[in-house]
Formats: sequence, structure tokens, C-alpha cells
Amino acid sequence: MDDAMPRAEQSAPSSRPASADDAGDTTAEEAGPVRPVARSGVRVYIVRRGDTLTAIARRELGSVRRWREIYELNNDRLESAHHLPIGFELLLPDR
Repeated sequence: MDDAMPRAEQSAPSSRPASADDAGDTTAEEAGPVRPVARSGVRVYIVRRGDTLTAIARRELGSVRRWREIYELNNDRLESAHHLPIGFELLLPDR
């Protein structure tokens, strides 16, 4: 599969999960807070306006190519990889 991601849509927070085909590559306005969670090797990132899976992967994991790891940890709660609701608690793997 290609590592290129389509642009993400932006919207208000949603209680609905998003799906895997949306991960966009726009940059975030500011980094969301990250906190560890009980699962070993996993931490929580709070999605901010302008965030995309690729931007978060680059900033938090060091490579845009790691967006799929983020998606795989969250695909059961996301409607799309391109739609990250603001305020969504996104699970991130360790760096």
C-alpha cells in the first residue's frame, strides 16, 4: 500500500469513532498533550485543530510513515483515518 495520505477533514469533537482511510498530511496548529496510559507501551494524545495522523506521527513518533501504527491502535474507535475529532483521545505507541 502507498504511504501517502489524503487530506484530513476538520470538525468539532464527536462521540462517534472515525475510520481508517483518512489520515491527511496538514500540520497541527499546536501539539496536544500526551499522557501515559495503563497499557504498556501506549500513551494518550489529545487531538487538536489541524491534527492529522501523519502530522502526529512525524511530531510524536519521529516519522510520518508511522501513521499506520497510530491508526491500528485506534481503528476500532475512528470512523476514518482522515477525520480526527478535536478533543479525541488518540492512543500512540511508544517512540
